[in-house]
Amino acid sequence: MSNAQILVVEDESIAATHIQRALKSLGYEVPVVIDTGEEAIIKAGEILPDLVLMDIILKGKMDGVEAAEQIRSSYDIPVIYLTASSDSSTFQRAKVTEPFGYILKPFEESVLRTTIEIALYKHEIESNLKQKSEEVEALYAVARILAQSWNFEEKCKGVLEALSQIARADMTTMRVLDPNDKQLHLVASAGAANWNRPESLPLEGSISGKAFQGREPVVVNDLLTYPLKDPVAIEQGIRSLLSLPIRADRWTLGVINLASRNPNQFSPKLVNLLSGIADGLGSL
Repeated sequence: MSNAQILVVEDESIAATHIQRALKSLGYEVPVVIDTGEEAIIKAGEILPDLVLMDIILKGKMDGVEAAEQIRSSYDIPVIYLTASSDSSTFQRAKVTEPFGYILKPFEESVLRTTIEIALYKHEIESNLKQKSEEVEALYAVARILAQSWNFEEKCKGVLEALSQIARADMTTMRVLDPNDKQLHLVASAGAANWNRPESLPLEGSISGKAFQGREPVVVNDLLTYPLKDPVAIEQGIRSLLSLPIRADRWTLGVINLASRNPNQFSPKLVNLLSGIADGLGSL
């Protein structure tokens, strides 16, 4: 994987410099070198690298095994261990965290490259399989909701709750247009109960209105820099927003909005999946 971004966690300065040079000579990006497990977890969440190269023995209270376990569980970033020890107990403890590779120091660049490329490829395959499985489960869940003998409001509420889980959104709302006042009115919502949800949004000058009028999803990766401002959302800490039109034949009936406190929350694959579900509501 050319230009892959690799976070290096190594507390010996000479070894860290050697690893950084080796990685750069192989064509990888090394944004930063970290020397503690605690800081590694923080930096991994900030820069979201493609892979972490983790020394097992680190300064501080947290070793590489514990740090790697938290990085994998929190961010699903593959980890390769670097160690000068071939001790069996160390290997067995590290193995429990399901690393994507294990390199003994000193190493050759060819071994480093091969191990990294295999790890990146394996992680990509696993991520794709996981996403496909989640998509299938999501579609089944929505289909079960739509098949229930519920009224319109109950079905909308159920679908919005399913969408919140699929997208890991903090808040999801559904709005329909009132042609008399050209406002998109709130009809259902899911997510954080105490969040402010305006009862209506203008068709002109709003992100929801843009999705409605354009009949295409609008993805906002960072509300703080987006041209169309949403002060209410920004005030509540929302960073990314996805607005999906609810389409039925030639008509647009409303929009579904998904909001997250995290920037870049909605990938293109996720947007395509959620768009199909939103259109399914147009047939109700």
